[in-house]
Amino acid sequence: MNTNDKNKGGRPQLTRVEKRSEIFTIKCTPIEKHTIKGKAKMSGVKPAEYIRECAVNGSIKSRLTSEEVKHIRVLAGMANNLNQLTKSANTYGYLHVATEAGHLMDEVDNIIKKIRG
Repeated sequence: MNTNDKNKGGRPQLTRVEKRSEIFTIKCTPIEKHTIKGKAKMSGVKPAEYIRECAVNGSIKSRLTSEEVKHIRVLAGMANNLNQLTKSANTYGYLHVATEAGHLMDEVDNIIKKIRG
């Protein structure tokens, strides 16, 4: 086996089109710079990413907060519970798990309301 053919691992290199190699300089006032930095920080991204997203897409999508991530993890756990209830319903009958499923649906509704704010 040739050593040039060996996979070295890691992320594949980006193509010339994908690689961010171009520099775009803008001028702004100190107040504008402070505002951009503040909005970027609130969105959870770096100022360059914030400006790029605003310029290309017209808006920026904020990252999930730690509380939202926690709610999503709870929902994932509830999905596991739902799968277990489904298996139990198929084994023992649907009336056996009806009340448990009702409670789980109420909990899911509450978590979704918390995520939406």
